[in-house]
Amino acid sequence: MEFSNEHKRNISLSHADVSGENNPMFGKNHSVEAKEKIRNFRLSYKITDETKIKMSLKQKGENNPNSKLREKDVIQIREHYNSNNYSQKELSVMFNIKPAAIYKIVHRITWKNI
Repeated sequence: MEFSNEHKRNISLSHADVSGENNPMFGKNHSVEAKEKIRNFRLSYKITDETKIKMSLKQKGENNPNSKLREKDVIQIREHYNSNNYSQKELSVMFNIKPAAIYKIVHRITWKNI
């Protein structure tokens, strides 16, 4: 979505500038009690190993928001490369990703689950 220059200007004007002296915390410090509360919260907040595994699985493969490929693309890349029809460079152009990513896919460094 492309915004017009006027719309961009209106967005800029509607957002409060809270940098530097305009920041409500400028020149202030947290009290000792507030610092202790923050510290205790951080120490008490633990992520279990089970939760870490679940979080990791949710971000694997095409579920990763930064992923440019889908599982079917990875399968195609490996098939094309193994049949010697395409080089890694040609595959990188075909799928619009870096050659290093193709290398990692065909050598199963990434996308190991497929």
